[in-house]
This record gives sequence, C-alpha cells and structure tokens, in this order.
Amino acid sequence: MRTKENLARHEWIGLAARVERASDPTLVGMAGRVVDETLRTVTLERADGREAIVQKRGTTLRVELPGGERTALELTALELRPQDRVKRAKAARAHA
Repeated sequence: MRTKENLARHEWIGLAARVERASDPTLVGMAGRVVDETLRTVTLERADGREAIVQKRGTTLRVELPGGERTALELTALELRPQDRVKRAKAARAHA
C-alpha cells in the first residue's frame, strides 16, 4: 500500500501530480498524471492529452495518493532508475 511515508519505494505511474518547484520556471504549476519515469525524468500527461517531460533534478512534485492524501516528492534525491529505487529500499528494510 502506498503511503506518503513509503512513496519513494513505490510505483508512481498513474498518480496525479503537480509541479511545485522546478529549475525550469515554465513547468511550475503544470499538472497531470504520471505516465513514465526514467533515471532523470518524469513524464506527465496533461489534461489536454499532451505529455510534458520534467527533469527530476531541481524539481518538487506534489502527488495525490489513491486515498486522496497529498504529499511532496523532492525528485533530486530520487534521481534513480525506478527499479533501482525500489530495490534499494527493499535491501535497506531487509538489513534493518
């Protein structure tokens, strides 16, 4: 189950998101649904159907979880491939 405490370890695809802070000021305020994630980017599908690629470095996303809870993700700290982000979190939990 995704919660704001463990969201960095889970899949983001499908979550509603809004750019709160970005190194590119033209992206601030952009909103949409996360449709892809790579090592350095997150892709949002906007309401008009167009996609916007947002760099992780220097970006804060406000995301809405399925239960309606909202939280912020500092993407600079999460500049990893999605599968590596999940693996590292699981390994840290196994050693704890």
